[in-house]
Amino acid sequence: MNALRHGLRARSVVLRDEDQEEFDQLHAGLQNLYQPRNAAEQHLVDQAVIAQWKLARAEAFESACDAKAKTPAARAANLGRMSQIQCR
Repeated sequence: MNALRHGLRARSVVLRDEDQEEFDQLHAGLQNLYQPRNAAEQHLVDQAVIAQWKLARAEAFESACDAKAKTPAARAANLGRMSQIQCR
């Protein structure tokens, strides 16, 4: 975990400093909304939950980096790095 920066490629969906209960509520909400009827639909719901969770993580990371940036050039560099990470 020492090298963890943004958590977008983490093996575990919910990281140690994140709220498992919040993730479970998100999952239950989408599960209830879409009510998957087979394994393929369940897989799609699961992937949607994970994608939404990681997008929220990326947005929080981006906001934290922007708050730390002292200059417009530093903000631009952070934005470039975040764009690369999100594209991957």
